[in-house]
Amino acid sequence: MFTNLLLVLFGLALVVAILNLRNWWKTRTKDVTNSSVVKITAAELEHRRRMSDKPIVVMFFASWCSSCAAQTPTFRAVGESMKADFDFVVIDIDDEQSLATRMEVKRIPTIMVLKGTGPALARNVGVLFEDQLKEFVRKAAA
Repeated sequence: MFTNLLLVLFGLALVVAILNLRNWWKTRTKDVTNSSVVKITAAELEHRRRMSDKPIVVMFFASWCSSCAAQTPTFRAVGESMKADFDFVVIDIDDEQSLATRMEVKRIPTIMVLKGTGPALARNVGVLFEDQLKEFVRKAAA
């Protein structure tokens, strides 16, 4: 009887732990988009590259990447402040593995500035502070 009670309590504790872990994971993997930063696919990126007159700033990320989670708020803020002159987009490398391979993304977060269908104007691997990101984008587009 006592063993059965312990098993039930252990089972309940395990369920509670799993639910808490699930909730924690949801908060870590919140969508990185807002009104000025858009999560897109490889096909959407190619369409934007052909059609947009603005340079496109792309952040390649993964939901499990802690550095990407650290970069996301800065990327959002800069995207909001520079949205008149640049398109800011994010691409999940887990969803778009072939694009990440084609664009030679080996580590994340990787931020690229693209214009038209040519090669990237600039590339940065790693986390940037807000001023550094703004300067990186401005220099690349100049």
